[in-house]
Amino acid sequence: MRNAFSAWFLKQDPKNIIFLTADLGFRALEGIENHLNQNFVNVGISEQNMIGMSSGFAFNNFSTWCYSIAPFIYARAFEQIRNDICFHRLSVKLVANGGGFGYGVMGPSHHAIEDYGILKTLPNLIIYIPAFEEDVDTIMTAANNNLNASYIRLGLSRKPIGFKIGKYDKFRKLLHGNLGTIIVVGPIVGLYLQYFLNLEQSERMSVWSLSELIKELKDIPDQLLNEIINNDLLIVEEHVVQSSFSETMGLILMTNKIPIRKLFSFCAKHKYDKYGSQLFMLEKSEILPQQVMSKYSNDKN
Repeated sequence: MRNAFSAWFLKQDPKNIIFLTADLGFRALEGIENHLNQNFVNVGISEQNMIGMSSGFAFNNFSTWCYSIAPFIYARAFEQIRNDICFHRLSVKLVANGGGFGYGVMGPSHHAIEDYGILKTLPNLIIYIPAFEEDVDTIMTAANNNLNASYIRLGLSRKPIGFKIGKYDKFRKLLHGNLGTIIVVGPIVGLYLQYFLNLEQSERMSVWSLSELIKELKDIPDQLLNEIINNDLLIVEEHVVQSSFSETMGLILMTNKIPIRKLFSFCAKHKYDKYGSQLFMLEKSEILPQQVMSKYSNDKN
């Protein structure tokens, strides 16, 4: 997704864009740097300062972007994001590469499995979690045009080769199935598509992707609501259960008295006796497709 992210800037007029990076992006951001020239600023290993600087640029009506890897941009600079950006309703775009277990082999200090749960407590902030590389251009344009701040969580696109995803939306139904409904947050939905595509429709779940966090019932498509009322609902996300999308979805449904059969939540876990690749960490959290479906089969009976 980082390549699509970089490509978006090359199509923009550089005069009103400010791009800040905290000493990250080697062999990825050089094209942006050449395009923006003096409007590309490497602030060094100084995330809090980067956020403070970004608020000043945004206050003066620059299209302002901050880039770092996910754990550095939301955790190290949370106070500045809250006080300098969100409380002043400034349209700073925070771009986090390697959300979830994206930097798995680097260990727990580099994992970002609490990020959007922490950030969604803040006002005037929209959270995007693109599911596929093709989503990035649309999300970047939306963030650029929005008056609120944005957090864009980039990851590894795992779309099956040749699979057609259709037009971007917050929720998208990607695959039909008869066993129930599963919503997968962000790019790990590609793993679920690969898994279910090998099964007959009668043996698989209907797969939905979520690429933008929601807060209200009106954000849920009618088709998805109808499925939720008539089927078990599974939610999978590369995020801890605390302040997860699962909790938000459950609250929305209960508050609005939407009848559901049962909600199953599958989330990331802090299991650090060993650590490895993203897939290894997903397996440790028991949120790979085969693990989720096995647990669901056991729990529903």
